[in-house]
Amino acid sequence: MSGYTNTNLFNPKYHKKAVMNYMEYLVTCQLDEQQMSSLLYERDDLSAIDFSLLMKTIKAFSFGGDLQTLASKPGSTISSIPSERRILININHDFPNNGNLFNDFLFNHQQDEQLAMAYIAALPFSRPLVYWDGQVLKSND
Repeated sequence: MSGYTNTNLFNPKYHKKAVMNYMEYLVTCQLDEQQMSSLLYERDDLSAIDFSLLMKTIKAFSFGGDLQTLASKPGSTISSIPSERRILININHDFPNNGNLFNDFLFNHQQDEQLAMAYIAALPFSRPLVYWDGQVLKSND
């Protein structure tokens, strides 16, 4: 299946196999989401970055955004990806390093990015993937 990147995080010095095997799969429509779900079903060794939740988080933390959109409601989930397979991010290596290509994935202010990371880290049953390159946060400030 095309449209995704499979990424292994491991240090061969300490691990014989990947600590985390995840895919970066941008879901742009319902069909893509169904394809991603079937791929996760077929490959039990994969997890997926939840770009849909990232976009909801960026919108909620932006000026005039509504944090209530991030609240779990009884009987519903915040994501279509099962929590045990979900990888959460608020920035990755691509967003700040490719010109304007991924501007939609950047927060408008550093404070928004910091609050979003706190929100992501506090979600139950999810695994935040923290990207840090030693630089100041990479929001659109």
